[in-house]
Amino acid sequence: MVMLSYILGVMFRFERTHGFLPNRLYLNRDHARCLYAELGKPARLNISQQFGLTVIIHPDIAHPQAVHLFCPGGPVADIQ
Repeated sequence: MVMLSYILGVMFRFERTHGFLPNRLYLNRDHARCLYAELGKPARLNISQQFGLTVIIHPDIAHPQAVHLFCPGGPVADIQ
């Protein structure tokens, strides 16, 4: 469970630094593959619920990154 431990460390470092948990996790495809292999099939389907964040797969991510995006007006911002 090396990838899972690493990602949890990234999340908890973010929390210690900022005082709140991240709500987004950026991974590249290799990170995601490794994480999903460690979690197994059932967890793969519920990863957002288990960690309380949205996983975003992006090819330019060199290392897993945790962030918190604030949306004015609630979870979905009304963009005009």
